[in-house]
This record gives sequence, C-alpha cells and structure tokens, in this order.
Amino acid sequence: MKKVLCFVFILLLLSGCRPEEIKEKKVLPPLVSVGFPSENIFEEKIFSIGTLEAGNELELIPEVSGTIRNMYVKEGQNIKKGQKLFKFDTFTETESLKALESQLKTDMENNKLKFDDAKKVYENNLNLFESGAISKKDLDDSLNDYKQKEKIYDNSKVNYDKQVSVKERQLRDRVVYSPMSGKISEIYIKVNQYVSASPVLKISDDNSVHIESQITVEDARKVSIGDSVKIYVGGQEDIALDGDIKFIDDNVNKKGLVDIEVNIIEYLEKLYEGQYTELEIIVDKRSGIEVPRSSLIKSENNNYVYKYSDGKVSLVKVEIGLSSDNNIEILSGISIDEEIVISGMDKLKDDIEVRVE
Repeated sequence: MKKVLCFVFILLLLSGCRPEEIKEKKVLPPLVSVGFPSENIFEEKIFSIGTLEAGNELELIPEVSGTIRNMYVKEGQNIKKGQKLFKFDTFTETESLKALESQLKTDMENNKLKFDDAKKVYENNLNLFESGAISKKDLDDSLNDYKQKEKIYDNSKVNYDKQVSVKERQLRDRVVYSPMSGKISEIYIKVNQYVSASPVLKISDDNSVHIESQITVEDARKVSIGDSVKIYVGGQEDIALDGDIKFIDDNVNKKGLVDIEVNIIEYLEKLYEGQYTELEIIVDKRSGIEVPRSSLIKSENNNYVYKYSDGKVSLVKVEIGLSSDNNIEILSGISIDEEIVISGMDKLKDDIEVRVE
C-alpha cells in the first residue's frame, strides 16, 4: 500500500500539480452574439409581366398626293397637336402659283386699263351732253360701257383673290401638321417616296398608353384600383417607371387568369407599342421590425428566436412576414426593445445561461 501511494505522489510531482488542484474543470456557458430588432418599411409585391399598348391611335393619311421631301419627326418622339410632321414636294405647286398670279395680274391690269378708258369716255360724254353736243342715247351707251368695264374689272380682282387663295391653300396643304398630341409610334414612308391615299405614319395618344397584364385569381383578390406599380421597361432595372392599377377585370379569361391594365404615370420617348415590361405591384406597404434570417429557428412549421435577458436566453415563438434582403419581418412574438440571439444558437437550449461577446 505504501508503494502505491508513493507512486501516485511521484506522478503528481512529475505533472506539476498539487493534490489539492485535482478538481473537475467548470463548463462555461455558450458564447453568443445578441442584438435588437431593427425598424424597416415592408412592401408586399406581386410580380407579373405585361405588354405596352396604345389606347387611341391614328394612321395619318394625307389629303394630297406627291413625293415626301422632308420628315420632321422620328419614331418614338412625343409630339403636340399642330406640330409639323412632314412636307411634300412643292415645286409644281409653287410654279403653278407663280404662273397663275402672273396671268391673273395681267388680266386684272388689262381690265383696269379698259375700265379707266371707259370712265374717261363717259365723263367726257357727260360734259358733251350738258353742252348739247351729243344725244342722251350716246351718253347712256357710254355709261353702260363704263359700268360693264367696271364690273369686269371688279370681277377680275375677286377672281384673282379667289384663285390665288386656292393655290396658296394647296401649297400649304403640302405641309402636314399633327391633328393630335401623342407619340409617333411608327413611320411607314421614307423621304423621297411617293404617297397617294396611303398612311404615312401612326400617332398614339400618350395619355391613353397603358400596360396590359394578367395575374392569378388569388393575386387579383389582393390588388385594388390605384395600387402603385413599378414598371421595368424591357425587363431592365435601369429603366423603371412609376404607374398604378387602372383596371381589374371582374371575370377570369380563358387562361384562368385575370386581366389588368396599368396606367403609366411617367412617360419616356423610349416607349413603344408592344414593348415587353416587368411589373412589381405593391399591394401592401407598412412599417415593422425585422431580424436577421440566420437568427430564426424552424421547428415543426413554426419559427422561433432566442430572446436574451439578464444573462439567460428563452426560446420564443414568432410570426414572420415579408423578407428584406437577408432579414425577415417579425409580425408578433418580440418587440423592438427586446434583445435576441443573432449567432451562436447551435448550442443553446431554452432557459439557460449564456455569455455575450
């Protein structure tokens, strides 16, 4: 027995320990990180795709024929009512107007000379009649001739104004102006191309341009007229427009979906009919609190977090909502002023002490 005790004592000396130090080591509580929930604005969205459609459209068919020499607009351009669109060749009309003016001026000047001569003859005959040199019949004949020449001259002035006005209007008609405000959605004719009784371009009413889309019946129950919509033109996030819901069909279409229309609040020249769009329909917007997604613990279709207080943690059931990046909305279970464990949950149990980093 003495040999055994001596052997144990030697081992203790070799290990550098004293007999009173041979005790069981204390297990430390788990180490965790804690933090408070943060506030955020949450938007519940429905995603859909759509096509840009124009409501009121006009295919412009000019009243005149000819070769188009100038085009003052381009496809996709916004225009105003009365804005100049294109111009036909005017050489023939200009030359015709010059020739007509020259001819009518000559006729008018000749008639003026004949009128002046007839007037002088009458005035001279009037003096002769008063002196008894000519008969009353000669005076009346000169008066009738004077009146006739005056009428011919007056008619030539009216005819000049009338015919020149018609030619000038025909010349003005060679320039075509927009009958409405809108957007040039398509141009059919090129410069120097001959046009006769056919459309030159199409104008879409920019106030009635909208996006047509389809959503599920379940989603249709969530949306309302006036709900905000973020529109991504061509699916590109760098071309985003604001819009709102302006129509929701009460019926289900043949595909089992519900047709909707989205009004475009902003408007860009890049938009054109038939363009593909992606839609984010915001059906709810609210403020709330969120926690890191990594702090959640799932168990039997329920969600939990560890709430921290006074050096201990307790497992608390929470109701979750929308996601925001790497965080998730908490609808109930904890408040913004309650600390939770955000890392180190793998070794935790309900109602145990912890150490905080």
